[in-house]
Amino acid sequence: MMEITSKFFGVTPIHPDTIVTMIQPIYGFEDAKSYTIITDQEIGNSILWFQSIEQTETCFILANPQAFALKTPISLSSDILDLFQVSSIEDLDFAYIINIKESLETATVNLKSPIVFNPVTKKAAQIILNEDLPLRERLTVPC
Repeated sequence: MMEITSKFFGVTPIHPDTIVTMIQPIYGFEDAKSYTIITDQEIGNSILWFQSIEQTETCFILANPQAFALKTPISLSSDILDLFQVSSIEDLDFAYIINIKESLETATVNLKSPIVFNPVTKKAAQIILNEDLPLRERLTVPC
């Protein structure tokens, strides 16, 4: 175990196996290269916190697409598959950054630019999809 410091969570113990390395940065956050995923046992894996290891103030709230019935890409270019060193889109996981203005009930997600994860190599990237998807899709909170 190791400890990181987060603006939102304070000193937090994490397991080194949970560290994700960005092979393509989150737009506007090029200096944050390593993250960990923090979950809340009460809400499960529907909402995840993507906390930067290097920058204590950088933390994104991510939506698990399955939990919110969000569309995931049906295909990716061979360049993206090569970037992740996989042969199929089924080898990758997806999450969407949640934009919360007033409350979770009015939150939106950007379906055009998901965070893509290779769960085997612990590599991730924010990519822009070629599909015609909205930049602001209303997040429907599951019952």
